[in-house]
Amino acid sequence: MAENESAYTEGEAAVDVGGKSYLPTDLEIDPAGAVTLPEGAAFTDLEHTLVTDYPDEHPERSVAFIQYTYDGRKAGGRLFNTERSAGTGYRTGITGRDTARNR
Repeated sequence: MAENESAYTEGEAAVDVGGKSYLPTDLEIDPAGAVTLPEGAAFTDLEHTLVTDYPDEHPERSVAFIQYTYDGRKAGGRLFNTERSAGTGYRTGITGRDTARNR
């Protein structure tokens, strides 16, 4: 799914997420998320919303949750993370939360 979503992780313009600005190169979409689509539907048929108000137990690098909907129904989502931990200069792993399973 990450290969289908490039609106926030490509280009050079700053991205505003939850009142903070990030460079696209500093952001990544967690590969652990998933969406479920009806037969014949495509990823491009989905609408998405950045949710920044979510539980305190979210991973430290998470800045938002990308919620996908299809025809007004939740279809899944994934975490939107900063690619690097503050001050470390290297990538760290996290466990994403699946909101839907592909069938």
